[in-house]
Amino acid sequence: QTSANRKQSSLTMALAGAPVLLKQGYLQSKNMWGWKREYYRLLQDSLFKFATHDSKIPLDEITLTDGSVEDASWEMKAANMLRVKSAEGKISHFVCENSNEHRQWFDALYYATTLSRLAEYCSPLSGGWLKLKEGNIFVKRWFVIKDSFLLCYHTREDMNKLRAGGKTKRKFVLPLVGAVLAYYK
Repeated sequence: QTSANRKQSSLTMALAGAPVLLKQGYLQSKNMWGWKREYYRLLQDSLFKFATHDSKIPLDEITLTDGSVEDASWEMKAANMLRVKSAEGKISHFVCENSNEHRQWFDALYYATTLSRLAEYCSPLSGGWLKLKEGNIFVKRWFVIKDSFLLCYHTREDMNKLRAGGKTKRKFVLPLVGAVLAYYK
């Protein structure tokens, strides 16, 4: 399978699983000839580069699972610069168009690089109990993170009914795109 076919099948699989588009837009990226303005789409935990905003087939993909993102502006002495390290250890530098875009790209990339670590603590198969304020009292509810959404159920058994193919009443669904998440080991 060629590199282009792998990239296309990777994007096709991502689209079939309906990943969340976290961010898209133009970034300047550095290559061996200098800086070039290119179009990127951040889908769940992969950053895809495209020839233009209309392109359907990506030119390149950076897998961000277990990667990292840093603000490299001060160190590199360039405003609005990000350093992205892929899961394979490849380091890429990007310059955002302005400080607002810089913050948005940083937040989205940070979220994409922490998805796998969050999954260790809140697996869709396990979930966890949290207290939720309903009216004037706090009640214990079962929470699960799945496909970039926080799902709330009345009980853990409600989630088990869903897995068995039954219907269950979900308390609410909260999209986590753009949310700031923190976890502690």
